[in-house]
Amino acid sequence: MASNKPCSGKKGAISPCEDTQGVAGQSSEYQKLLELAEQNATSIKAQSDKNVTVIKAQSDKNVTAIQAQSEKNATSIKAQYKQDPAKIKTQLDLNRLSTQEQLDRNAAITKEQLERNAVSTQLQLKKNTASAHVNVQK
Repeated sequence: MASNKPCSGKKGAISPCEDTQGVAGQSSEYQKLLELAEQNATSIKAQSDKNVTVIKAQSDKNVTAIQAQSEKNATSIKAQYKQDPAKIKTQLDLNRLSTQEQLDRNAAITKEQLERNAVSTQLQLKKNTASAHVNVQK
C-alpha cells in the first residue's frame, strides 16, 4: 500500500500508481477509438464541403446556361418579329417569365440538394459518434 501514497486524493482516477487491472490498456484503446472517430468526423465534414462546392458549381453553371439561352431567345425573337414591336414585347415578356421560372427552379433544386447534404452529413456524424460510443463500451 505504500506505493499508493503518491496517489492520495486520486481515488478512482486512472493513474500509473494504482492497480488498474488492465484499465490503462483500455484507456489506450479508448484513445485510439476517439482518434478514429475524430478522423471519421473530419472526413465526413470534408466530403460534405466538397458536396457543397459541387452543388454550388453546378447551380452556377445552370444559371449561366439559362441566362445564355434567354439571351439567344431574345435575339431570335427580335429578329423574327422585327416588323411587329407589340409581338416582340409579348414574346420578350414570355421569355423573361420562362427564364425566371427556370432560375427559380434551379434555386429550389440547389437549396434542396444543400439541405439534403446537410441532413446526410449530420446523420453520418451522429452514426460516427454512436459507433464510437458502442466501440468504447465493448
